[in-house]
Amino acid sequence: MCGMSHPAGEQLRIQAENMIKKGDYLVIKPEWRDAGDEAFTWVARSDEQSGQVDISAVELAHLPLWPVQTVRSARLRRHMLRPAMRRVRQEARS
Repeated sequence: MCGMSHPAGEQLRIQAENMIKKGDYLVIKPEWRDAGDEAFTWVARSDEQSGQVDISAVELAHLPLWPVQTVRSARLRRHMLRPAMRRVRQEARS
């Protein structure tokens, strides 16, 4: 028994790994996009909670008030980043 993980515990670990975290770069799935959404790079402004996450367009960060939208996490997917961008994302979380 030692070394074997409990199926429910393993499922929770996998769910936690798949949750969107603050600083993750995201893509809005095509079926949920508004016109023009594909032109933006989206970033999570907070950790996912209750299946929802706050996101903002990186390109609009220069505005005095950075617009935020709350979106169901099922309508998003993580953006695959180059290794250099992963380091930037990790530093942003610090």
